[in-house]
Amino acid sequence: MDKLQETAIKIDRLQRVIGSIQLHNAIKRIKKSNHFPKYYISGTKIKKFLEEVGIKVDASVMDRSYALTTWKNWKEVISDDIVKEMKYIKEFYDCDNFAFSFNVFSSMLYGLNSAPPTYGETNYGRHYFNIIITKDNGQLNAYLYEPGNGKYDKIEKGKDLQLGNMIYDPIKITLF
Repeated sequence: MDKLQETAIKIDRLQRVIGSIQLHNAIKRIKKSNHFPKYYISGTKIKKFLEEVGIKVDASVMDRSYALTTWKNWKEVISDDIVKEMKYIKEFYDCDNFAFSFNVFSSMLYGLNSAPPTYGETNYGRHYFNIIITKDNGQLNAYLYEPGNGKYDKIEKGKDLQLGNMIYDPIKITLF
């Protein structure tokens, strides 16, 4: 390795360190600046609610309690979300990575773990997406959310789960 390559490697490392510091500061700022009211519910109650709106799926429940907020607050989270800005890379950063990342970032940054990644079939093939559970005026609601593009729609009993031309049929939901 020549001097030029060694210098380039050192510059890259320095840029990663600076980026990491900036990311840590941004995370602290975001966590400090959100004061969404939270409502807590068990995974069992979420499963029961989803069945009531017509979503009967296999559910993995990892935690005892899930933090919900209003749909208005979730729209702010979606508006500020960076996942939908990420570049799609088939098999490496695709629908499953988008769905799990959205739930992880929502939990880490906002303390909300009520956007579980959901696996299902669509008219385009198998797919991962999120189902966001909210509490509005004392009522539970659910929204279909596509983390790759930021589109969403309210889930209602008897209504097809559809965003644009894609029709969703949930099979498995992972609450964590």
